[in-house]
Amino acid sequence: YDSPDGLLFSEEMERTLLSEVRSPSILCGDFNFREPKTQYAKLLANSVNALPDVPTRPDGKKTDFIFVSPEFRVQSSRVIETNSDHFLCVATLESK
Repeated sequence: YDSPDGLLFSEEMERTLLSEVRSPSILCGDFNFREPKTQYAKLLANSVNALPDVPTRPDGKKTDFIFVSPEFRVQSSRVIETNSDHFLCVATLESK
């Protein structure tokens, strides 16, 4: 995402997701950078990251997120360390 081609790709992804995603929504994934709300500002404007502020990878980076729309309340969440390139990310949600 730090290259011109990467930025074009993320802009196209945001346009595609904006045309398809409706509230209530849950969007999970490896966003490949620490501040996805900067890159996907329109898509994630009203969402909340359900995960705690801890690394989601063994290298100490946090690139995995669970974004939820305002219709959800986060009951609990955690990141479980595993012997893999990304840890398990878990959230328990309830509708408001």
